[in-house]
Amino acid sequence: MDIEGPKYVLGYGIDRKKLNELILKTAPDINLSVVNKTANDVIEQLLDRVDNLEHEIVLGKLNGDSFIVISPGQEAFGDNCEDLKQKNIRPPEYLGSWQILLCGPTVFEFSSF
Repeated sequence: MDIEGPKYVLGYGIDRKKLNELILKTAPDINLSVVNKTANDVIEQLLDRVDNLEHEIVLGKLNGDSFIVISPGQEAFGDNCEDLKQKNIRPPEYLGSWQILLCGPTVFEFSSF
């Protein structure tokens, strides 16, 4: 049996491009493999801070790019992109200064849980 998930998810995406730029800004002579490892470590630390009782972590796409998306729960999933755009959600306050690494709120194409 083939079960389809929702088409869209509203939330905040972890912006890897922004993260890479911040790493390169602080250490411009760093090589790409170190940038990638550092970015992976930072993303892991950020995800460890997500309150899984309050927010769901899913995969989504925006303009062809893949994102890890922090969504505010089941009300953030749906098949109507325009309806989701009308919802007002705030970034997770408990992430504090980590919010600089997020993009959104925006509607992503849902990829998987």
